[in-house]
Amino acid sequence: MAYSHCCENAGLSRECVPECVSQQTASSSHPACRRDRPKILGCFADGQDHAVCCESSGLPAECLPLCRGHPMGSNLLVATCLSYKHEGIILSCLLESSGKMG
Repeated sequence: MAYSHCCENAGLSRECVPECVSQQTASSSHPACRRDRPKILGCFADGQDHAVCCESSGLPAECLPLCRGHPMGSNLLVATCLSYKHEGIILSCLLESSGKMG
């Protein structure tokens, strides 16, 4: 899968590559992986735009770049968008739309 190649080449912290490849980032407590989540989500987007799913699921407009696999400039905005409430929406859309969830 292309996203696993992305995980291996996205400049992630060494500890985070296996979590990215195995799609275990939502439950990661490793500080480096929490910092790398925007990059990991970019890999999960797999070059596709998942904004329609995210928007219809109630994700705020300012967080939609994450559903497109685009980086976001503000660390505070990234933290807000990846809060427990919003991260589930983003992960669900990225993984389900890509056929990576059962």
